[in-house]
Amino acid sequence: AGRLAAPDAAPFSLKREIWAVLALVVFVDLHFYAFHRLLHTPYLYKRIHSVHHQARNPNAFSGFSFHPVETVIYFSALPMAVALGLCPHRFHYAAAKSFLDFNPLWGHVGQGGWFGG
Repeated sequence: AGRLAAPDAAPFSLKREIWAVLALVVFVDLHFYAFHRLLHTPYLYKRIHSVHHQARNPNAFSGFSFHPVETVIYFSALPMAVALGLCPHRFHYAAAKSFLDFNPLWGHVGQGGWFGG
């Protein structure tokens, strides 16, 4: 009594897992959108984000052509998600890490991202 149960100790619920993954994906995507918009402000674009736009022949790996500060900002989504409790299980952490690792690839291969748009 008086101790919190480990997240892995909760009984499995498919509904809860689906909502947890959706919340995690929405958070990571909103994090990217908000910070990417911020990086396009004139001050930050000139000093940080322009490094990414200097790729002259974009390919899948151009998505990882970052200034070091931008790298820290981009990958801060995962510790922020953990701090917010959006990664209650190792599976959620692995899903978020995979999303962060592979999402830049989709946006730079000329296919329009996850939804083909």
